[in-house]
Amino acid sequence: MISVSEEDLICDFVETYHILDYRALPPTTAGVLAVGLRDNSRIKMRMAGQRVSVDTMINAIIADRLGTISWQLCGDEHLQRPESIFMRLNTNTTEQGSDSGFDTPEEYEAFRKRILNHE
Repeated sequence: MISVSEEDLICDFVETYHILDYRALPPTTAGVLAVGLRDNSRIKMRMAGQRVSVDTMINAIIADRLGTISWQLCGDEHLQRPESIFMRLNTNTTEQGSDSGFDTPEEYEAFRKRILNHE
């Protein structure tokens, strides 16, 4: 777990167990506590390649189905089918800004302008 993301593991230990320095623990204790983290902890989600929790994905599917039903019942042929929240959550975004942050205020402003111009 440490080799995958030590930062995520530290955050999970602090949030779950209120342990600021996992290295002060005996290795077997730290290992047991790491395995005992919940499935939607940062480190377990990163190791599984998940961007969002299973609960969030299920809620997105429910919202998508409700949106589709509403769209179908609306009867207005000029309205476009609603965009899938589930697909949006599961699309890998490599564009900077989603998870990586920005190094300068200028990078942030350029990314913000790109987003606002696409809407």
